[in-house]
Amino acid sequence: MIMPDTFIPLADELGLMDIVSGQLFGDACRDAVQWPDDISLSFNFSPSQLADRRFADAVLTVLHDAGLPPHRLEAEITESALVEDLEATRHAIQTLRNSGVRIVIDDFGTGYSSLYHLYELRFDKLKIDRRFVQELATSSESAVFMRAIIGLCSGLNLSVTAEGVETEAQAAAVLAHGAQQAQGFLYGKAVPAGDVPKLLTAPSPARLVA
Repeated sequence: MIMPDTFIPLADELGLMDIVSGQLFGDACRDAVQWPDDISLSFNFSPSQLADRRFADAVLTVLHDAGLPPHRLEAEITESALVEDLEATRHAIQTLRNSGVRIVIDDFGTGYSSLYHLYELRFDKLKIDRRFVQELATSSESAVFMRAIIGLCSGLNLSVTAEGVETEAQAAAVLAHGAQQAQGFLYGKAVPAGDVPKLLTAPSPARLVA
C-alpha cells in the first residue's frame, strides 16, 4: 500500500500527474453515472491541469462520454492553482461553470489566494482545511479564522464544508460556527469503488451531512 501523500508528489515530479489524474477521472465518472441522480462526484484537479487551456474542454468531453451530467460534478481546485496561472484557471472555471459544473476551492487557508480571488472567480463552495478543524479545541485563533471565513462565504453565497472532522465534538463545533457540511472519518472512510453502491443504499445516520 502506497499512500497518496507519497505517490502524488512523485507523479507530479515525474510529469505524470495529468495522465494519472485523467485516467482516474474517467474511471470515477463511469462509476458515478451508476449512482443515484442526487449524488454528486467531487474530484480534485491539479494546478498543472488547470494551467492547460484545453483542460475544461477535456473535462466536459469525459463527462459526455461517460454520460454524467455536468451538474453532478464538483471540480475541486486548490489555492495554489490560482497563484500558478490565474488567467488559465479563470478560463477553466468560467467554461466549466457555464456548462453546469460546480467549482469548489479545497483546503482553504493553506495557500496564497486572496479575498479578491473568492470574489472574482465566483466559486460555489469552499472547504476549510482540516488543520483549523483539528485545532478548534486548542486554538482560539482557529475559531476566529473559521467564523471569519464562514461569515465571508455567507455574504458571497458560498456554501462551506469543514474538512477533517473526526469527533462528535468537532462536528458540533463546525456546525455551530455556521458550516453547512462536514466531512471526515467521523462519517466514513475511503472504500473501493465496488463498495460504493452498497454504501449509498445503506441506512445513513442523521448526522451524515457530507
